Amino acid sequence: MIKIKNLTKRLGKTYSLSDLNLNIERGIYGLVGHNGAGKSTLFRLISNVYLQDEGTISIDGFNNDTKGAKATLFFLPDDPYYPNYANLQQISKFYECFYDVDKAYFDNLIKQLNLPLNKSISTFSKGMKRQAFLALALSINVKYLLLDEAFDGIDPMALDLIKQEIIKRYADSDKSVIIASHNIESLEKLCDKFIIISNGRMVVEGDETSFSHVFNKYQIVFNLTNMNLIDVKNVRYSSIDESLFTDLGLEVISFNKVGSIYEIVIKVQDKEDPKKMIIDKLDPLLIDEIPLSYAEIITLEMLRAKKEDERK
Repeated sequence: MIKIKNLTKRLGKTYSLSDLNLNIERGIYGLVGHNGAGKSTLFRLISNVYLQDEGTISIDGFNNDTKGAKATLFFLPDDPYYPNYANLQQISKFYECFYDVDKAYFDNLIKQLNLPLNKSISTFSKGMKRQAFLALALSINVKYLLLDEAFDGIDPMALDLIKQEIIKRYADSDKSVIIASHNIESLEKLCDKFIIISNGRMVVEGDETSFSHVFNKYQIVFNLTNMNLIDVKNVRYSSIDESLFTDLGLEVISFNKVGSIYEIVIKVQDKEDPKKMIIDKLDPLLIDEIPLSYAEIITLEMLRAKKEDERK
């Protein structure tokens, strides 16, 4: 287990992470948040590239700055290092100096990805470089693998292959892979758990089951000719806007209008029936509850956290 307690990191006068607490066990995790949320900083702290200002990080009981901890971990940064003019064969040998690399697996995965073994990686496109280093990372025998924005620029077929390999190697094992990204769609149907951070703080951690009843999404049509009859808290409304719903005591996460249809997402509180409240108070012509995908739910959690940060 990677155990993080009261972790704080300041970069200059800014808090990149603030009093973060987290336990990472086995499985495939998605670490998500907007750009600048603190994802890369967290990875650099876990791997001891950065030193924390406060708090502790332990990996299987070892402090993260010890040999025992570092032997269990591989961190693939957004811009990984490689020797100038090296090809994939040479890069593999270079990393073999520091890690236990499954060379046969690496060569086979490189072949499936149609990457040239003997061509300088400096000539590769961005997507080809990412594929090459993901193949290397998956070939390294460690218990914990940290991948930072590793899917950017990869074509869909190659990405599907890499996701399949991640699932094969990490889904049913005692190992963990944590994939940081701001692109939720790239992690959907891959991660069994999500960690959401915003502005350096922990927002929520959970799986699909724990997130599934957090938000309700509605499509609503009103009879606008009767809008002057709507009376909420002694205020008469002649048009539809977000405040109409917040005055009902509903926590609005997203509010959009497409044609005559209003689309609204509400954070559900305990013992609250938003649909009934809207029907009773606003008398819409039509109201339908729309299912949310897992990716949409994660995105809404990020949006809710961003709104909370803006209110502070």
